[in-house]
Amino acid sequence: MAKKQSIPLIAYTPAARGDEFGRELFNHPLIQKIAQDHNASPIQILLAWAIRDNNTIAIPQTTKLSHMKDNLAAADIVLTKDELEAIDKQFPKPDHKVPLTMR
Repeated sequence: MAKKQSIPLIAYTPAARGDEFGRELFNHPLIQKIAQDHNASPIQILLAWAIRDNNTIAIPQTTKLSHMKDNLAAADIVLTKDELEAIDKQFPKPDHKVPLTMR
């Protein structure tokens, strides 16, 4: 619906580094392999995946300039159709509403 209305989605801290799910993503063999293939970090691959549709704005949290530069470089990574499909298959979107965890 947001795309039809030309409303961009915003992904705040899209990689969820501080929680268990985030660590699972960073260390997952598929993400590690794709990162290696692109000479990139796992977070860059996850950010590239998050913004792949040009309708999502990712706002990763960082306090380090080097990490901010790495995050910005993710916009230059173009994932292949096969890579996108593999990530989508490994981490399917929910098939029902899932409440956000509030901290």
